[in-house]
Amino acid sequence: MPSFHHHFTIESKAKHWPNPPFLPSKNGSFSFPSFAKRLEIVGTGIGFANTTVSCSSIEVAQITVETRIESTAQIALDESDIIVSISEDGLLLVNASFVENLMDIGVYAEIHITFPASYSIESFYMDANLASLLWTQEAPLVDSSFDAAIRTGGLRVASPLQTEIIGIAIGDGSASFTSVSASESVLIGVENGAVQGTFNGFASFYAKCVTGGVDVVLEGEKEEVLIGLDVATGPIRAKVDQFRGSYSTSVLVGRANVHGADFGSTPEAGTVGGVSGKGILEASVTTGFIDLTFV
Repeated sequence: MPSFHHHFTIESKAKHWPNPPFLPSKNGSFSFPSFAKRLEIVGTGIGFANTTVSCSSIEVAQITVETRIESTAQIALDESDIIVSISEDGLLLVNASFVENLMDIGVYAEIHITFPASYSIESFYMDANLASLLWTQEAPLVDSSFDAAIRTGGLRVASPLQTEIIGIAIGDGSASFTSVSASESVLIGVENGAVQGTFNGFASFYAKCVTGGVDVVLEGEKEEVLIGLDVATGPIRAKVDQFRGSYSTSVLVGRANVHGADFGSTPEAGTVGGVSGKGILEASVTTGFIDLTFV
């Protein structure tokens, strides 16, 4: 069964970093805060197990659920293996039932939920062993947080997303965002894969990859913004806009290039926008390279 290794943790090496919204526990599972109104996708065994969508503000009939199942093995599966129903308290339920060992022979389940344009939810939460999430709608607005833990699969947000907090953890797979506006914090951890996308408005941003890389455009508009980029094996490419403060880089095997910093700064450390800036940026690579561009 795919699972996170015990060495994979999402944490900061510096004392000034805020506490992440979630951390892997010792057994590889994840805990998230609980919300009263949320979209929740939880997977146990294969694919998705339970999906609930809060429908307190609109009619359930306005939400469309599509399912698709693929298999690399000669096994007969169809959409009847996923049952969609409505609970008494107004939640949309999507239940997937498969034999437990199907994950080992390549079965893939996909659930696509379509919201009406005016719909908004307080938070999004997903926990799956073998699944991929493709977010393609500009709506709904996710008022509070957008959290996902995926052991094997990936996440792609292909349309603008607006929320307060983003927390993503992926074992094997990548996290890709087209455009994100997060008013508080962004925390993304990937064990084997990449982190890509454009992020703005945050107070803190932290991306960690064990094997893969980080390729991001960051627009930290707040005065005391904190940015951390950490890759064990792979590159860091970052274009950072409106950053004012100090930066530092660390590369054990490889090189670091920094563009747009103040005159006299070095690739290892320096300032951007004058010494009075309160922002902090740290970039660390064990084997690979760092390419930072301040604009």
